[in-house]
Amino acid sequence: MSDLVNPALRESRRPELLALRERTPLLSVLRHDAASSRPKWLPLIFVMAAIAAVAYADHLVVSLSLVYLYTLPLTVGAIFLRKEISYGLIVACIAFHYLFYYFDSPRNIHFGLRIFHNLSAFLCLTFVVYVIQRYIERQESLVGAVQQQRDDLLKDVELAAQVQRLFLPTGKPAIAGLDIAGMMQPARGVGGDYYDYIPIDAHTTQIVIADVAGKGVSAALTSGKVEY
Repeated sequence: MSDLVNPALRESRRPELLALRERTPLLSVLRHDAASSRPKWLPLIFVMAAIAAVAYADHLVVSLSLVYLYTLPLTVGAIFLRKEISYGLIVACIAFHYLFYYFDSPRNIHFGLRIFHNLSAFLCLTFVVYVIQRYIERQESLVGAVQQQRDDLLKDVELAAQVQRLFLPTGKPAIAGLDIAGMMQPARGVGGDYYDYIPIDAHTTQIVIADVAGKGVSAALTSGKVEY
């Protein structure tokens, strides 16, 4: 049972983490997994620093456009940041690149070609972020489905353990000068252990002890037949 209970106890903290994310502005820009298992500032700082580095390089290099280098920080942002923030960073990157044409006089490019270049870069960066976001959303959906199935299995095992405990005696025989106690502690929630007290007459009580080979549900189903 410990193999199932320990992950469930860890997952029971997920609502608390979600509530913390809603109360903390910084956590609201991060994905849930990034906010819960990684340093809170690291993804955001890395993405902003990478965008600043690419923008500075794009400002220095006049002979060619470095707008597609924004793919690196935007990819990292798509993995760790929320979808709204990731798409907002695309607009910011294109805006940075567009403004350099006004501040860098050697770049004499036709206005129409400039618009086409920026628009194509915007579409390409958006496509990259969209693909990564879709992949992550599918992964999160799959993880959520697995966690839900695990929670349902844990509830079923707990219910089966309660039913199995009903097969055990609730009291103990009263024998003068003798104190009898019994307990069953399965290793996986349910198991193949069984015991019972069968009174024969006023002076005779039989004690039944059974141990089915194996563990888990299969052993529990076999031990359940002992009572009958």
